[in-house]
Amino acid sequence: MRTIKLSIIILMSMATTFTVSAQNVTFYSSEFAEGVKTHLGLDDNSVVTQQQTDTITAINLSGYGIKDIRDVVYLPNVHTLDLSYNEIREVDPLLPLDSLHYVDLRGNLLEDINVLSFSCSDSLVLSVAYNYIKDFSRLLLPSSCHISISGMSAQKDKNASYMKVYQFYADIQEGQPVINYRGYSNMGNDIILECGSTHMTAEMTGNFNTMRITDNLSSTTKATLSNGETGDTTWVVPPVDYETAPEQTVTVETGLPENYTIGSANALYGTVVINGTDLVYTAPDVAVSDTLSFSYYKRGVLKGFSRYFLGKPRWRLGDVNKDLFVDVSDVMLVVNHILGNTLSFFYGEYADMNSDGIVDVTDIMLIVNVILNPDKMHAPTAPRRDGLWLKTEGDQTLVNVPFASNYTACQMTVHLSDGMELTGTQLCGDDSREMRTNMLPDGSW
Repeated sequence: MRTIKLSIIILMSMATTFTVSAQNVTFYSSEFAEGVKTHLGLDDNSVVTQQQTDTITAINLSGYGIKDIRDVVYLPNVHTLDLSYNEIREVDPLLPLDSLHYVDLRGNLLEDINVLSFSCSDSLVLSVAYNYIKDFSRLLLPSSCHISISGMSAQKDKNASYMKVYQFYADIQEGQPVINYRGYSNMGNDIILECGSTHMTAEMTGNFNTMRITDNLSSTTKATLSNGETGDTTWVVPPVDYETAPEQTVTVETGLPENYTIGSANALYGTVVINGTDLVYTAPDVAVSDTLSFSYYKRGVLKGFSRYFLGKPRWRLGDVNKDLFVDVSDVMLVVNHILGNTLSFFYGEYADMNSDGIVDVTDIMLIVNVILNPDKMHAPTAPRRDGLWLKTEGDQTLVNVPFASNYTACQMTVHLSDGMELTGTQLCGDDSREMRTNMLPDGSW
């Protein structure tokens, strides 16, 4: 009777073993699951089967924030396993993996890995730098598993300075690139943000912090927040202007590395198609100033936002710092320029309000008029310097003749709309020129 009972148990066990490859895998760790799905080319909502994980012989699970590695049981044939830069404390689940040979455990929270001397593998090559391991004695003794270890001398001290970044991404605010970050550190202000040529000291308090990184960033640049021992990295995509015609299609290259992906992209008026790390934009059938906004990710983790500006030029005279607003900050930039302190984000072509080729006090007064009368004064975005142009200032219309000293005489005809009349004319200038007005039979002057 015992023999029959034992045979039934064996048959049931064999049946279970036979059908497990067709079963769906239920992961203990969502981070581990994300890494496996990424490796298999599956989306987040896909179901993973044991049959699929049986095919994995090498996998990179570095930097996914994995704490629990019990899911390695679903990787019976894995030979090379990269678990570096996670938050792993225990390595016991690795013991049954008899095909395992190379394991990268750098940058985790390990304090003791001596249990790996009992591994079912014939040999293990371990990389263990940047953990908290103090005792390797058992691993150095003879065992059925031949073990090679690198990084034993590069262990961290729990009493040393640390920094934990749990939110770090690029953004665009008011047309300027900034870095947003959150985290904890015991180093106070001794945290450095490096982005291109910009090096700044940051504070890591756990609060939400925003730092403007540079005023003239023109290309996609790597940014690193670090205390010299640990840190985080993202890429900054600065805002760029593209002049596009109606219905024109342009490919916008973000400059992001290949391991980044575009999460979402949309434009106010045109249409956008994501093509890898590039954006294909098609303008609407009318001329507009459009804004294309997008987000980008690395391994499913948000790494940044940015915008592109397309269509008609969006800047106007008076917007000296190109932040889309004409305000006191623009006046102060012009004042500094006149005093000889020209800042990097001073755009002189938008400060020359009267288009005389000189930025002076007159331009300051005209910018102030824009601020005080935003609905009455609309300076042209591209004033002509080779002939006449008109500009409305309050209830007056100014007719400008650039480089007037080159002219002996000038004649023009002004056609007035219905309901308008010419109430007076005035010649502005310091010379002895005269101006005469005559009404013509058709009502023009």
